Amino acid sequence: MKIGCTADISELAALKRLGYDYVELSGKRISKMSKEQIRHLENELIDNELPCTNINAYCSPEIVIAGPGFDEKKVHDYALNLMTRAARLGVHTISVGAPFSRRLPDGYSRERAIAQACRFFEITAETAKRFNSIICVEALGYCFCNFINSIQEADQIVRNVDIDNLGLVVDFYNMEQSQEADIDLSPFITKIFHVHISDDDKDCFRRDFMKEEKFPIHRKRVESLLKIGYCGDISIEIDLKVDERKAKKCLEMLRSCDHSIHNIS
Repeated sequence: MKIGCTADISELAALKRLGYDYVELSGKRISKMSKEQIRHLENELIDNELPCTNINAYCSPEIVIAGPGFDEKKVHDYALNLMTRAARLGVHTISVGAPFSRRLPDGYSRERAIAQACRFFEITAETAKRFNSIICVEALGYCFCNFINSIQEADQIVRNVDIDNLGLVVDFYNMEQSQEADIDLSPFITKIFHVHISDDDKDCFRRDFMKEEKFPIHRKRVESLLKIGYCGDISIEIDLKVDERKAKKCLEMLRSCDHSIHNIS
């Protein structure tokens, strides 16, 4: 199991020094970079010997997943722009949360929203396939948005679209917000392509490293997922600056989960 962390470009050296396997960077930021900036970032990743295999923070609100303003051409053009840049960096896994892109107004047809979301992910996954990348649908907590809030809803989107490079990102923080962080994930295991984990600093838009007092809870969740066959990456998804002490403790905890399961099997 490879372990990464979301971070700013200026924090690459710190993550490498601490022992992280990769960095997960912001799709929104990458999409706005010039060719020169992408070349610079590519060199920074090489110099720090830290790959960027995953991206989060897929898009800004003007790219609508579901709701008023949904535009298939914008969806396609954005996906192509981002993935062209991401491929230069070696990105393989793209997680799509984007809460502000799927906030439905009161009275908006859920049936229409589901159809729009399915079309969004169909276009996005088909574009990603050209770059040998996978797309992950992320269920978000109700504190972020009001559409696709459970893993069951996310899974239904994946099943409706039915493209082999479209799957799920299990985000334990979001699942905790939706009271499903401890459910049996075995029905979804074949489509779980990535995992996010974090706690927060008193606000859902201030996600932070896992709290030490909650390590037993996080350990149980991660080990349960590994026991049912998950063998992909796991990223600590934070909004705050990298705190090296916390980052080290959390990395050690996640490594110990992996070692524990491997020793049993």
